[in-house]
Amino acid sequence: MTKTWVEEAEEIFFYAPGHILFLYVTNSARSQLAEGIVQSITPRGVSVALMRLTY
Repeated sequence: MTKTWVEEAEEIFFYAPGHILFLYVTNSARSQLAEGIVQSITPRGVSVALMRLTY
């Protein structure tokens, strides 16, 4: 059975990451929205960054 996004979020919080990095190639607007949402729900001490990959 596939996990819901809520179950996946709870699992991520269980591991207590110190940093979350979003990598993107195209559609920077969607990536920036995702970064903003994650920044608003992560606990203090977790840094969130966005990086564009070019090739």
